[in-house]
Amino acid sequence: MLWDKSEIEELNDDYETREFLSNIMLIGSDGGDMAYGIDISGKYIEVPFIGMDDEEVKCIAEDFDDFIDYVWSR
Repeated sequence: MLWDKSEIEELNDDYETREFLSNIMLIGSDGGDMAYGIDISGKYIEVPFIGMDDEEVKCIAEDFDDFIDYVWSR
């Protein structure tokens, strides 16, 4: 589920994203333990909420269409 635009900043603050991840903004989740985000280069990523760390970031798509395909196929 993608977060509402008006909630993105607040949720990133709540999850302390800037403290744990470099140059990434979270934009949603799988409804469970996985967060989705965008890195500074525009690539879409996933990272676990628990153990959130740059080393756990996985690039899942280069563009929005591929991101939607990835999420839809899960």
